Amino acid sequence: MTENLQNTAASAPTATPSEGRAAARVAEPLNVLDKVGMGILSLLGLSGLWMMLAPFLVGFQNRGADWTASTTNDFVVGLVLAVLSLAAVVTVLGGGLAAVARTAQQRAAHEDA
Repeated sequence: MTENLQNTAASAPTATPSEGRAAARVAEPLNVLDKVGMGILSLLGLSGLWMMLAPFLVGFQNRGADWTASTTNDFVVGLVLAVLSLAAVVTVLGGGLAAVARTAQQRAAHEDA
């Protein structure tokens, strides 16, 4: 049994110090803070959608009637909130995709050299 353990330990791949440093340099496209921020922005977007729809779903706005000032206010504020949070989520995702593209370019340049 000790021979099996020795054989598996001897056959295990070992990383050279330069490979370890290269692995440490690879940036994660979206870190935990980005993911939490995207979650919060998604909740804000859903809140905006709720603000837009609430007067109609809850019954504050009668069907076929002209919109009241509060319905117009809820709809406009909800629309702005939803659009801004969507734009922020797209921006964060774009930053993550840019990091992925940079990492791929660095790896390709490193492999070519």
